[in-house]
Amino acid sequence: MKRDGNFEVKYRENKYNIYSFLNNHPGGINYVKPYEQKDVTKRMKDHEHSKAAYYLLKEYRDGGRDSNQNEDLEHLVDWDKPMLSQVASLGTSYKEWVSSPVDRHLRLFSNPILESLTITPWYVVPLVWIPVIIYFIYSGTQKYIQFTKDPTPIISTVLYIGLGALVWTFVEYSLHRWVFHMEPSGHSKILIYLHFAIHGLHHKVSKPNFYQNDISLIV
Repeated sequence: MKRDGNFEVKYRENKYNIYSFLNNHPGGINYVKPYEQKDVTKRMKDHEHSKAAYYLLKEYRDGGRDSNQNEDLEHLVDWDKPMLSQVASLGTSYKEWVSSPVDRHLRLFSNPILESLTITPWYVVPLVWIPVIIYFIYSGTQKYIQFTKDPTPIISTVLYIGLGALVWTFVEYSLHRWVFHMEPSGHSKILIYLHFAIHGLHHKVSKPNFYQNDISLIV
């Protein structure tokens, strides 16, 4: 990958520096690398891209974001101010706004202490939860031994771990599909606020080097 922070492609007569997006491309960096300094207009048309992908592309336009007021939604909020206090006022525009990704830093709180608590390095998740999982497996196994008088419940332990993983997979999918991806009414500020806080921010802004906390991190 280039080290100078520049990786330009051309799309419809405009140049876009997508350097900061390379590692986030769904196809991987090696899929994008051959198109440096090339016109990707036909390629993007032939390989159908979502509306969100074209919206995100605007972020990288040389000379600044292509911000047609009729199409660009970022004028609805002030990115220099904390976002959590603004989203509820978006009303019926919230659904489209939160589904239109951007590549920029999102600040939730004005208080620096609260804001610092919203940032979780990726390694914190396994550091916290792996010991918890090990503890409950050990504790559950000991109680199983006491109850069944089976001194070597290896098979039973493996079966219960497998059952737990299966059940949790179903629960996690259900939470993600029907709770985190709910569509709040544009007339309910409370639902908009909750949706953004628990998961919506993850769709609006995705950062590669850290997680901006939402409730879905626990699953």
